[in-house]
Amino acid sequence: METSEMRTHANYLLEKADETLKEGKVEDAKAMILEAGNELQAAEAKEEAAIDLAKLRGEINKPMNTVPVASTDIALHNLDEGGAELRASYKPADWVKGLPAASQPMWVQEKMGVREKEEAVFYKDVFTKYIQSSNDAAFRLSLTPQETKAMEEGTDSLLCPLS
Repeated sequence: METSEMRTHANYLLEKADETLKEGKVEDAKAMILEAGNELQAAEAKEEAAIDLAKLRGEINKPMNTVPVASTDIALHNLDEGGAELRASYKPADWVKGLPAASQPMWVQEKMGVREKEEAVFYKDVFTKYIQSSNDAAFRLSLTPQETKAMEEGTDSLLCPLS
């Protein structure tokens, strides 16, 4: 029997006890009141047992090892402690082929990997250096070999007259 049915039955017994008491049958009314109280206690006990059972099932079913245990495992999974870079080189599905990382749309740049983001920052820094230089000759003299290569690569060669 469900607890709601047990409570309904206890209510019925209390109403019946009230009618019996009005008829003058005190002993029968006391017996019905006692039975209704026992019925309510049984319903509450059943509900508490169901709650305890659900709580215990939750404890039993939860994963045993949710975090890495060894410090070497923590170092592998924690990027702040110099661990492995997760998805270091990742180009999302909407990557525009033929364009460098710095020229990708903003929503692509947000999803791209760590290496692509570093490359985009590098390209932007070199382009900023080009825009802020006084003339082309001064810009060419101030470039490092990596910056020269970045400015001559692919579509970036359009950014400055090095080629």
